[in-house]
Amino acid sequence: MSSTVIGGMLKFWPATSCQKELLFLNELEEVLELTGSAQLEKVIEPLFKRIGQAICSNHFQVAERALFLWNNDIIATFTSDHKDKILPIIYPALQKNCSKHWNSTVSSLTLNIIRIFKQMDSELYEKVSKEYKQNKQDPEQKKISQRKKMAKSPRTERCERGSGVQDTSEQFKERRTQG
Repeated sequence: MSSTVIGGMLKFWPATSCQKELLFLNELEEVLELTGSAQLEKVIEPLFKRIGQAICSNHFQVAERALFLWNNDIIATFTSDHKDKILPIIYPALQKNCSKHWNSTVSSLTLNIIRIFKQMDSELYEKVSKEYKQNKQDPEQKKISQRKKMAKSPRTERCERGSGVQDTSEQFKERRTQG
């Protein structure tokens, strides 16, 4: 039942109002306190993706409130029990906040959460960090890899073969002169 409530909250999460988002974060914490671990496992990915988005919010109160979720013992325990699933989801948000958030309080809270994950499982943290850095390519490399993918796609091959179009410009000219 509570996984349905959390799913509904995530579905109707406010996108444009920071004050409403703060209210949702407060309500989310209360629902999470009443939810069993088995129910939370059902919504772990969308839940922590949304929390990651809140962590990256430019509005400092939203980011701060999302980071304060880890002050709750129930959420901290759940995170510790499922760190292998949660850390890869929120790691990009933590990295972005750590280096680019304008508010110093949010940056220091982010560093505290990173420290918590490092203390929980340093090997997992290093693994996720390495994967993140490998996936984070510079823009030129992304363009090159996208071009290579496009060159190998079946659609591109059909276009190169003419995709069933028989007439070339020379054949068209011949038919015009014949007819």
